[in-house]
Parts: sequence; C-alpha cells; structure tokens
Amino acid sequence: MKGTLVLLGLGTAAVYFLDSKKGKKRRAVFSKNFRNAVDQIEEYCQELADRSKPLLKKLNEQGMPYVQAIGREGQKYATQAGQSLLEYSRNGGTKWKPSARMTGAAAGALALYGTGRRGLTGALLRTLSLGFFTRALLAGK
Repeated sequence: MKGTLVLLGLGTAAVYFLDSKKGKKRRAVFSKNFRNAVDQIEEYCQELADRSKPLLKKLNEQGMPYVQAIGREGQKYATQAGQSLLEYSRNGGTKWKPSARMTGAAAGALALYGTGRRGLTGALLRTLSLGFFTRALLAGK
C-alpha cells in the first residue's frame, strides 16, 4: 500500500514538473520557493542560537556544582561497593551455601532466558548462567 502511494506521488510530481508547456516555469518557482524556505530556516536557527547562548551559559554555570556533586557521590558509592565486594571475596561470602541442584536450576533458567535476549543484556545473562553452572559443578565435590 505504501509503495503504491509513493509511486502515485512520484508520478504526479513528474507530470506536474515535467509538463511540456508549464513545467519549466513550475520548476523555477518551486526552486525559488525552496531556496527562500531554506534561507528563512537558516536565519531562524542562527537567531535562535544567538538568543540561547546566554541562557546556555547561565545553565552551565548554575548546573556545574550539581554535576560535580553527582560525580563525587558516584565515586564514593562506587568505592564503597568495591570495598564491599573485596571484603565479601576475602571472607568467602555468607555462611549460606545454595545446593548444587538449586544453583544448576537457576543457571538453566538464566541460560534459557538469556538466549531469547539480544545485545548486552543477553550476553550478561548467559555469562552469569555459565558462572552458576560452574559453581554447581564444583559444589558437587
């Protein structure tokens, strides 16, 4: 349906612009109007850019402390998370150890769900399921 409408539009434009009697004049008028529209759009964009420069500068100055604060807090939380993971790995985790069957079942579920997902999410889920499978195999000893 779309293809038919596109072809119909192209045919109509061809008949309108390639007419032997008035086609040359129509093309000239269309070209002139198109150039005028492009010039007006360019002027408007330039004027908008000139008017918005002071506002953007003000927003940048006022927003910079917030951006810096978010960066500092993010670094602080990332450091805390890294320290927690380091302590967790050194202490061997918690006292609760899941059974090999439960770990294997979770790995299977993650693997099945991960195969249906594309991109980074699917890759992470499949990698996580591989880790769970390895843990399940090693827990059986």
